[in-house]
Amino acid sequence: MASAASASASHASPQGKSVVIVVLLGWMGASSLQMSRVNDVYSHQERSGRERRSRASLGVLGEGENGSSSRASLESGDGVVGDAIGDVDDVSRFIFTNVPTPSILAMWIPLLAARYAMHTLRRLDAQVKNLKCVNVIVHVCSGASKSIFYQMLEQLDSYPQLKMCMRATVYESGPVDFKSSRGVQFMKDATRTTKVPKLAVSAAFAALPILDTVLLPEFERQRRRFWRILVEKRLPGPTLLIASKADNISLIADVERFAKRLSDAGARDVRLLRLESARHMAALKTNPQEYVNAIQSLVDDVRQQSHVRSKL
Repeated sequence: MASAASASASHASPQGKSVVIVVLLGWMGASSLQMSRVNDVYSHQERSGRERRSRASLGVLGEGENGSSSRASLESGDGVVGDAIGDVDDVSRFIFTNVPTPSILAMWIPLLAARYAMHTLRRLDAQVKNLKCVNVIVHVCSGASKSIFYQMLEQLDSYPQLKMCMRATVYESGPVDFKSSRGVQFMKDATRTTKVPKLAVSAAFAALPILDTVLLPEFERQRRRFWRILVEKRLPGPTLLIASKADNISLIADVERFAKRLSDAGARDVRLLRLESARHMAALKTNPQEYVNAIQSLVDDVRQQSHVRSKL
């Protein structure tokens, strides 16, 4: 099915027509409907309806909504990553690549996160090679910063063509550095609105004493590496951070410190959308207008820069 996705994408980019690929790295317990709503914010750019879009989905083998492997992965037959594609038009300006959250263990096991990152980058690289005038925006949700994204940044040099297409980053309710206690708190909160198994939460609570004491030195080493990579290997272009004072998982003070570190490291365009009452991963629901305006502003700037580059 991967070849079908690439073939469809190749017809979606006539010469000279800019393509925006939005890579949405999902959050724990997110449903396909919830991720689709984020896609819709980007597609809302085309108010005239003249431009069409295609949707692609990279399914990363991991925990689905009920703890099972994602449907797209099972369909692929290779046991790791599969593609599912639909609603493909002949002329596309937006392509949505949704990456469901990997196994929650990837937030604590770097080798597992690296594996998911490698397979995701391979698929994206194949997709980009069949397109022209490509602009990639990576939208990182919650713990995806730890379970896959920072490993994507570290491996990106191995995909020079894809790297050249990277244009912007969005961190929503993140980046989240999941200390074990914070990760379990998120799982606990997630059981109220998603299908994260309660048994998994109970097991995680039982393991807290081991995670917070025996493994503390290793966690601290991982944390330092995590933040260093996010800053030093950041993507070019604007970075939008969506944070809220009411978020008890991705603390707004942590996000503000990260924004300052990016600026201090030379990032020229760091944007912080500060919200008051939105809970974790609920900004679109709680503050839809502010959310849409921030995303639209980012995409407008990316497309304007693409237009300028095409004239050079």
